[in-house]
Amino acid sequence: MSQTIASRLRVVGQTDVGCVRTLNEDSFCIDDEVGVLMVADGMGGHAAGEIASARVIKEMLQLLAPLQQQLEELSVSDQPHIRADDPHHPDSGEGNTLPRSQVDYHLNQVLHGGVSVLESVTQTIQQVNTVLYTINDQAGYGDGGGMGSTLVGVWLPMVSARPVLFHVGDSRCYLFRSGRLRQLTEDHTLYQHWIRYGRHGPEPARNIVLQAMGPSDTVEPDVHYQDVQVDDILLLCSDGLTGMITENDISRILNTTSATSLELACSHLVDLARKQGGRDNITVILAHVVR
Repeated sequence: MSQTIASRLRVVGQTDVGCVRTLNEDSFCIDDEVGVLMVADGMGGHAAGEIASARVIKEMLQLLAPLQQQLEELSVSDQPHIRADDPHHPDSGEGNTLPRSQVDYHLNQVLHGGVSVLESVTQTIQQVNTVLYTINDQAGYGDGGGMGSTLVGVWLPMVSARPVLFHVGDSRCYLFRSGRLRQLTEDHTLYQHWIRYGRHGPEPARNIVLQAMGPSDTVEPDVHYQDVQVDDILLLCSDGLTGMITENDISRILNTTSATSLELACSHLVDLARKQGGRDNITVILAHVVR
């Protein structure tokens, strides 16, 4: 059953253990109260991947909730200072782009303590990484060891019209718009690093992750605003989906998907990944922009 996030996203999610694994190390959440969608993929090569992914989701929710409250308070306090007839107000001339709130109007607006929204999300992810790293350190694991998890998420507080997209690792976010699928995240993998720097030397394995939540004491997440339009579809997924099916497969399914058929499309994506071998856990979130 679909859920509505911030009155603007209709969302469904599904996770499946796949055809080979006996344990599902993926976790996901769709939380209307905080306004966030997240997928976390516990690292199969580390200890307790299922615990790591669930802990990442839990800690992120707990830390994003007060940030959302600060944004709401900021929005109310700044409301009188926004002139409706201001020709530079971003609500003017946007076509079918979602109208921006005053939070987006002041992109450099700061939260408590003088930290911007994007910086706050970055710091939140770093705090969660520290939680997992500390657990690993106390368990006697050296740097690079212990439990770990990827993370990809979209945060859309009620007061904001532009989602904040964040990720660490190789779980992905795609945008499907007007029949075209576009990957919004860049994998933090050795293979992607090899591509970016000219494909010099032998081609590395595609599943070697360079960044994850937990194994190292520092993490550098990618965090940015993402413009969306009505009828866009956002896809968040673990590599259990993208490792099994092609982007053409995804586009074909999403091309016939509407706000009322999200659940069916989600099941089709998972089922197709299983039919192609299902070698890993498969997690999919679909979010349709409804206004």
